[in-house]
Amino acid sequence: MNINKNTHIVIWIIIGVSLTIHGASLLLSNTLLNNITWPLIEAHAVVETFGSAVALFIALALLFFEKYNTGTSFNIEIATALLVMGILDGFHAAVNVGQTFVWLHSIATFFGGLTFITLLAHNRFTWFKNRYWLISACTAAIIIGTMSLAYPTDLPHMVEQGHFTGTAMALNVIGGTMFFVAAVKILLVYRDSHNVSDLLFCLHCFLFGAAAIMFEQSKLWDTAWWGWHILRLMAYIVALGFLLVEGMQILQELKQHKEQLEELVSERTRSLVETNQKLEETVAYLNRTHTQLLEREKMASLGDLVAGVAHEINTPIGIGITSTTYLQQHLDDLTMKYQTKVLSTGVLEDFISDSTGACKLLLKNLQRTANLINSFKQVAVDQSCEQVRAFNVHDYVQEIIAALSPEIKKHDHKIKFHCDPGLIATTYPGVIFQIISNLVANSIAHGFKESEQGEITIELFKHDEHIELIYKDNGKGMSELELSKLFEPFYTTKRGSGGMGLGAYIIYNLVTQGLDGDVHTVSEPGKGLEYRIAFANKQATPLKVVS
Repeated sequence: MNINKNTHIVIWIIIGVSLTIHGASLLLSNTLLNNITWPLIEAHAVVETFGSAVALFIALALLFFEKYNTGTSFNIEIATALLVMGILDGFHAAVNVGQTFVWLHSIATFFGGLTFITLLAHNRFTWFKNRYWLISACTAAIIIGTMSLAYPTDLPHMVEQGHFTGTAMALNVIGGTMFFVAAVKILLVYRDSHNVSDLLFCLHCFLFGAAAIMFEQSKLWDTAWWGWHILRLMAYIVALGFLLVEGMQILQELKQHKEQLEELVSERTRSLVETNQKLEETVAYLNRTHTQLLEREKMASLGDLVAGVAHEINTPIGIGITSTTYLQQHLDDLTMKYQTKVLSTGVLEDFISDSTGACKLLLKNLQRTANLINSFKQVAVDQSCEQVRAFNVHDYVQEIIAALSPEIKKHDHKIKFHCDPGLIATTYPGVIFQIISNLVANSIAHGFKESEQGEITIELFKHDEHIELIYKDNGKGMSELELSKLFEPFYTTKRGSGGMGLGAYIIYNLVTQGLDGDVHTVSEPGKGLEYRIAFANKQATPLKVVS
């Protein structure tokens, strides 16, 4: 609780009023109201029950304050003492006037003082600051109260002829003395902490101590007897009032934290939505770009860009997805703690720190992705929409071979071509060009060694309603594992030598989607690679978009 001048004034006024009640009760009990008693059993039961309930409430409040590092310097020790006193006073309020009645009050005072002075060992023993000590003390109080009710005849004599016995007085005086010792300890701590809650419970212990000493000077139901009951009740009420103020301050702080949290969560949510939207747009754009790349006639010119997709885009997008998932998990955890009212400042600070780092990482990789996208935008190849037409297959493939001859002669390779000079096909001639040019490029780049003279065979013929294209080279061939991955995008056997891994993938898409055909391969290490392609002789629908 924060220190302020008015709080100090109120506490000192209470001390003055308490001392006045103490002195006045003793004075009246021994003068004007001597030998006069007020056996108001129902009123006493109400007072004790109220005091017991308040003690339990204050104890629970202190345990709550301990979770938020506020309240007194001895929250656990004081809460334990109040729980013990509240339990025993509850038993005291439930019994009829007699030996058990006085016994339960006396041991409540004794054990209350005993548990209060455990705060002397606050910095020496951690046992008195953990929940096991609290549970043990409360369990012991319940057992003592229950046994006192079950075996009243075995209790020591506490009252004889309306006067308290030495046992009753000793229990109260010893308990009161321990309350005074605890009050002094709390006062010394207050001098260093300047925590008004410590000063409050110093007053609290002082009032309990005074009430216990006053017990020794009273008789059952006389003025002094009622006087120390009022002192105890005042102590509870004062503590309750101040703790309610403390609780209101905590609730106000929690409200502020809640508002800050809602604002932060809203901001982070907007950021995540924007980030996810950018990622989705990026992926969509890359997919569109990929589709366009596959439709280009000169696919070899796009090699470096596609290699960038394979090597560069996967990494930042993967990091972005991982960062987004990480932030979502933390947000769910934060929301759960907030909804279940267990949110702490530490958890909020950890969330802010983790979110900041993740967002920085996310933005960095988004920028990296954006730069890669810009490189795709540099490609300035016009997209043409080719139409289906009938053409002479023999002549058209001869033209393709002639167009590729400079590259073939450069590497001293040879092409053998077999086809019926009268074979007519109705399909997309541009797709045929792309397929054959990519097949030849793959053989030169991957099938033949630089020093060897390779041979390529191309054969086309009509089979039923289809055109079949057999393409094979006498290169190094492929293993069974390599052949199984041939049509996978970005798979290449020359990753470190400029290979992109899209040649065969492009061929597969051109055949299956461009010509609505199918393709099979046959190969063994050292025996070259053969493609067997079949496609319909007639196409009546527009060319499909390859993706």
